[in-house]
Amino acid sequence: MLDGLTPEQFDEWLAYREVEPDPLERLIEILKLGFVAVCASWGMHIRPEDIDPMAANSPGQEVTPTQGAQLVTGYLGPARRRGHGNGDR
Repeated sequence: MLDGLTPEQFDEWLAYREVEPDPLERLIEILKLGFVAVCASWGMHIRPEDIDPMAANSPGQEVTPTQGAQLVTGYLGPARRRGHGNGDR
């Protein structure tokens, strides 16, 4: 879609996005911040950009469910070894 726009139309689209942001993008940002907050309470130090699949991969590359599970397990692993996050209190 964006490839067919003139520079003027693209400028208008950017201005519109500043006034009316995509609600899905906002939701994704809120969820990333919430996940980071939960991980911080478990003693893990990650940043929101660390869990952004769009920033981590080149265009056209997809993350498989197995790769996603490995990513989450990698972050949760240290907390589980310390006795956090698995019901031990």
